[in-house]
Amino acid sequence: MARIKKVDLNRAKEDILRKLQEVKHTQEQITMSISNADNRVNEISSCIEQLEEQLYKLKEERETFQLAIKEREKQRETLKNDSILWAHQTKDLVFDLAEIEAKEKILGQQLEADNDAYDQFKASFPF
Repeated sequence: MARIKKVDLNRAKEDILRKLQEVKHTQEQITMSISNADNRVNEISSCIEQLEEQLYKLKEERETFQLAIKEREKQRETLKNDSILWAHQTKDLVFDLAEIEAKEKILGQQLEADNDAYDQFKASFPF
């Protein structure tokens, strides 16, 4: 009977040692899995930080472009108003030029008539 107990105890001991070995192996797998997950979390965190930095820079760039757009729109509006003013000034100048050309034509005709009258006046003297 003592022999059977010893055999049973040895079997129980071997079962316990085998289970301990399985637990140790499972614990190593869990530790490795946790380590891998932790490494992946660190990689993801690093990527998130990089993306946040890129997002911050893109937001700054967007704001810069939005300000530039507003400034260009103001410049465009100013240029449009200036163009309208210049168009009105050009129209006025064209009318003034047409008026001057008409006066010049009349004055040219009057000068020619005056020259003809002067020539006739000179011709009326007998010397």
